[in-house]
Amino acid sequence: MLTDSELISINWTDEARSTIMVHLPACWTGEEFSHTYATAHTMMREVPHMVHLITQLPPKFVIPPQFLLRLPAIVGEIPPNSGVHAVVGGGKLAHTLFHIVRRVHPQIVSRVILVDRVEDAYAHLATR
Repeated sequence: MLTDSELISINWTDEARSTIMVHLPACWTGEEFSHTYATAHTMMREVPHMVHLITQLPPKFVIPPQFLLRLPAIVGEIPPNSGVHAVVGGGKLAHTLFHIVRRVHPQIVSRVILVDRVEDAYAHLATR
């Protein structure tokens, strides 16, 4: 049986439905990643206002095969009311991925920020 820390979760964080929280465990597949963000995009389309996204990553995680090849298709589906995407945690791997993606697909990371704590993500979003 999987524990909560081994499952992907996606939820609204507030009644106003202005922020979506995604929790990714240490291991996930490319299909799970694509499905999770397709779900987030569907949730965003349910409301007319801007929606921010916070993704929580554990300090260490495994990148599934073909991960970078999936990103452009996922990004192509981002709704127009998508705001900032704050990536929380992930350690050095998240920072390395961010810099690689910024060089290869700069449009993907144009609204992405990397932070160490969820509180930092909320503080940044409060300024938007």
